[in-house]
Amino acid sequence: MADRIKPFAILSPDRDRKDGKPRRNVGRPAVIDPDATAACALRLFDEFGYDAVTMEQVAKAAGIGRKSLYRYFASKADLVWGGSLPVGSKATAMLEGKKGKDAEAAFETLREYARVGTEDLDPEVTRIRLRLTNQHRELAGYGYGFLAERGRIISEYLERSGVEQPRAAYLGAAVISVIHAAWVLWALSEDSDPSPYLEDAIGVVL
Repeated sequence: MADRIKPFAILSPDRDRKDGKPRRNVGRPAVIDPDATAACALRLFDEFGYDAVTMEQVAKAAGIGRKSLYRYFASKADLVWGGSLPVGSKATAMLEGKKGKDAEAAFETLREYARVGTEDLDPEVTRIRLRLTNQHRELAGYGYGFLAERGRIISEYLERSGVEQPRAAYLGAAVISVIHAAWVLWALSEDSDPSPYLEDAIGVVL
């Protein structure tokens, strides 16, 4: 398998050597695009199998050194989940430190929250990521912490908006669970647009 893995060449600076290899300035470390590195890894996992691909093979395919890879990603699980973090941060920014004027206004904000990522994420890479997390317990367990934290943020937002505890906590956990389930169901389908799945899912709890 190792011989079949070809370099994706995602280093910067730009390639300008006649042999097609990346130009490297002596004494300066390569600039690495973490999103491109994660996408490279996901495609390898999809083609060869998550368990079969090593971090060393990811580094080789990405055209970077192993130490450089580990500076950004401590494990294969980090490579799978890491690409979803910017969207999670964007969604979190909608809620942290804010409140709705009342519960219904807060629920409407959460309906918008559920759709965050539908325009930002690469559909191919997102599908691979979600299918992998659905297939491997290790990855599902690793991602639980990310989802639980987002559920807590939703709960606190609802509480600031006038929803009493423990209802706010129940809703926070339910909202993030159905959003994740909707993304997984979309990933397992052949549909191009995840929006209907997300709208149906959030309608179950709000």
